[in-house]
Amino acid sequence: MPALLPLRLPGFAFSVLIVLAGCSSEKNAEPISSESKQDTVTSEAAGTESKSAKVDEKTATEETASPDPDFTLTAAAFSREYQSDKAATKKKYAGKQVRLTGKVHSFHRTFTGSGLMFLDGFSDGSSSKQVKLDMHELDRNPWANATIGQEVTVQGLFPEGFSIVPELDECRFIEVTGDVKPDVIPAEQLAKAMSTDAQQTDEKFEGESIYLSGTVKKLDLENSRIELGTDQKTSAVLWSEFTNDFAHLKPGQEIEVLGSYVTDRSDNQIPELNEIMLVKPQWPDGDLEPTKMYGNVPHFTPDRLVEAYRSNPRQFIYRYRNLAKPRKKKLTLSDLYSEPKNELQIEGVIEKAVKEEGGWSVYFKNSHNHEIICGFLLPTRQEVEVLKPGSKVIIRGGLTQLLDSSPDEAIVLMVCKVIPQ
Repeated sequence: MPALLPLRLPGFAFSVLIVLAGCSSEKNAEPISSESKQDTVTSEAAGTESKSAKVDEKTATEETASPDPDFTLTAAAFSREYQSDKAATKKKYAGKQVRLTGKVHSFHRTFTGSGLMFLDGFSDGSSSKQVKLDMHELDRNPWANATIGQEVTVQGLFPEGFSIVPELDECRFIEVTGDVKPDVIPAEQLAKAMSTDAQQTDEKFEGESIYLSGTVKKLDLENSRIELGTDQKTSAVLWSEFTNDFAHLKPGQEIEVLGSYVTDRSDNQIPELNEIMLVKPQWPDGDLEPTKMYGNVPHFTPDRLVEAYRSNPRQFIYRYRNLAKPRKKKLTLSDLYSEPKNELQIEGVIEKAVKEEGGWSVYFKNSHNHEIICGFLLPTRQEVEVLKPGSKVIIRGGLTQLLDSSPDEAIVLMVCKVIPQ
């Protein structure tokens, strides 16, 4: 089972997994003492609720707000400056916050699925030098916020390392200007044009990215395939490697996508798009709240954890892995073995506990039959005594999910410890 693979690795690899997954490597605060009882948590909940809300609100504001820019200019001016003297431009902007305004040229994805947006840059008459924007995780799907041809203002960080084009990293939208509506083609209309004259239709759209709308007929996400149409007829076939963006969809829903027109089709009468990006509907905002707060640590029952995770996996992972926190550029051995700061804890009944090479894997019972796995590297003797099926425990650990995890993937916590009750 793929989700269990990280837990089969030696202890050192467990810690490496956490670092690669983006967890903070700073040392965590001291664990709660054995005198801390659950009834204390309950009695403190009311008193700390308003304080926690203020902390959460402040954290949310800090995560979503962009810092003041070091430079503000147009994408065309930025592109011209880069093309005229790359070395000087890199020296001037390296590590700086740059705010750009320009028109959207196109959208793409990185190989990991993150969003890329390109702005029109300096044009010398024969070609245009676009500005590449690698979007921040909170603006991961920029095609849902702006359309091709629309003017936007964005802000990001000029990379300190190697670059061969004018680009910014960790970009956030500042403003989207104008009511620019794309030419959205109904899938039935495109299918009709293709059945009338496939060659003419191919010549018109070959090599183009087009906006397409239609009704979901079938979702085959395991094979990266989505069909639009009705029970009687397929009007279009869509392909995407990043199917978790579509996991919330249901047959019968109306959707709009942006994708590349395909001329090499399996059925010459049915339109196909690949590299599709879902414009709407996006995932709804998830209900991510914990069962309660245990001091500053989110505290979940197994059922509530699964419900929060499934409501919007990416939002859940982003929130509880603290991806907005800065990461160390150079890691030491002690960093790899340090406890994660992005902790949450689960209170429930152990379904099974398996001693494996490099540690223990502990599974929680839940009514959703969703795998919740807690990894222990070096459990204490006292912990081993309670890591048994049927034991009711509180376990704290760091979330290790990758941002592209599907709603059905196991929820995995690592560097776990038992919290005394």
